[in-house]
Amino acid sequence: MLKIIGIIILALIALILFVVCLILFPAVRYKINLRADGDIKSIKGIIKVRYLLGIISFVAEYPDGLKMGLRLFGIPVSKRKKKKKKRDVHDAKEEKEEQDAQTTQDTQTAQVTQDAQGEQATQDEQTGRYAKEDRRTSSRRKVRIKPYIDVIRDTQNKVARDTIKKTFFRLIRHCGPRKLKADMVIGTGDPCNTGLLFGGLGLVTTRIKGEYHLSPDFYNKRLDGYIYIKGRIRSVVILYHFLKIYADRDIKRMAAQIRKVRR
Repeated sequence: MLKIIGIIILALIALILFVVCLILFPAVRYKINLRADGDIKSIKGIIKVRYLLGIISFVAEYPDGLKMGLRLFGIPVSKRKKKKKKRDVHDAKEEKEEQDAQTTQDTQTAQVTQDAQGEQATQDEQTGRYAKEDRRTSSRRKVRIKPYIDVIRDTQNKVARDTIKKTFFRLIRHCGPRKLKADMVIGTGDPCNTGLLFGGLGLVTTRIKGEYHLSPDFYNKRLDGYIYIKGRIRSVVILYHFLKIYADRDIKRMAAQIRKVRR
């Protein structure tokens, strides 16, 4: 009897280990193919995700509305479709007439009387008061956040910062594409925001190898070109890095200092 119980227990342990290995070691493979012809609304493409040699797969398409589907052993499990809103010529004409009426109303409103100017001055004073309150609120937030920033910037926590930074970039390298091709022109419509965007892209692209050509458009809101991405993610690698961070003594010490500041 004890022998049978022992065999059953060993079989359960083996089954649990098999399920754990099945979850952690097989890679989640993804493929992304997107194209845009002028702006965000013109984006078209397909995203495919495969797991366990394609036993579980997910597909999202956006040619004329978002279509999503989950398959198990190639059999559709769930389908979802969001239709793209279409507007006919009649609706466009009505919208144009409304815009013209609004423009006429704005022009008439611009010719205000002396009383209206006084009301405007009062509103400006209120706006100024609200702006001062916003600045005070912002300054209070900075005062609250400053102790946390001081803890993170402390020279004693330099090793913890470096460990988190290295782990972050290792995760990006692992989760990032194994194959990447891109040729895009990107513009936010604001030179400052476009510059910040490409500064961030520069930090990321230095860590990811690929064939890409990204050009900024500092004066127009624009998204034009294509991008092709193919890669894989292993759960065991992500779990390993998170456990490494969790067990790191320097990071634990920094976390304890942050908790003290919170109290």
